[in-house]
Amino acid sequence: MIKKIIPAKVEGLSHFKGGSKNYFQPVINLIRPHDTLIVPFLGNCAVVQNIKACKRTIGNDIDYEVIHKWKQMNFDWIELWNADYMEFLQALDFTTLGRVVLYVDPPMPPMIKSSDRPKYRYEVSEQGHEQLLDYLCSLPTGIDIVVTCHANRLYQRKLSHFGRTMFTYYAGKRQIEEWLWCNYDLNVSSLHDYNYVGDTADERYLIKVKADRLTERLLKEGPLQAQAILSRMKENIIRSNTERIEQETHTIESGRQWYENREQPSSL
Repeated sequence: MIKKIIPAKVEGLSHFKGGSKNYFQPVINLIRPHDTLIVPFLGNCAVVQNIKACKRTIGNDIDYEVIHKWKQMNFDWIELWNADYMEFLQALDFTTLGRVVLYVDPPMPPMIKSSDRPKYRYEVSEQGHEQLLDYLCSLPTGIDIVVTCHANRLYQRKLSHFGRTMFTYYAGKRQIEEWLWCNYDLNVSSLHDYNYVGDTADERYLIKVKADRLTERLLKEGPLQAQAILSRMKENIIRSNTERIEQETHTIESGRQWYENREQPSSL
């Protein structure tokens, strides 16, 4: 059993740019169950610090100061690398990692920066972003890829076949628009971590209150009866989700077949 205190705050990294600290909840709410979480741009990543532990968490950053700060925390649930992001990714053997989630939150692309002044200690060039995106698109199916970045044409073009959503947050008084891409359907039926379900803190608190009340009612039934009810509820939820997915798949397949078999207009 992996022990991880949530949130697992890393001291001394609050001054680092990015880190998903303003939007980790909606990201976690789209991450499906997995065995291994891989993060090539670790920084002060709030997703890693707040998501429920999995079997293996592998974090990389080219900045040794970042890795040094993480090592000082003596976390035993994360493996730390200090390498270039492409060297790190190409060194991994995905076939040995079970169900994988690759969370990519790279430095801001240079074409959307408001000035030429360096924003990060280690920048990624436009060519470097293209190389990264080409690599992600070349990965085999079965690897869940989640990408967050400010809206820009390069990512929109390269990841046009990914599912995409958008959310906003405030950095001081400035409203920031962040895009998220996934290489799977955004209407996920199961999550790795349900602690952040809900669009606001009030919604998440209401879910917690409902869960506490249901738990109290179940415990009054006795331990075996409570487990039996929970087991049946889980089976019903899984069955309902499976039926929904099968229906959606059938609808998509029917649409594809119709498109392929439609009558083509005769040429003049």
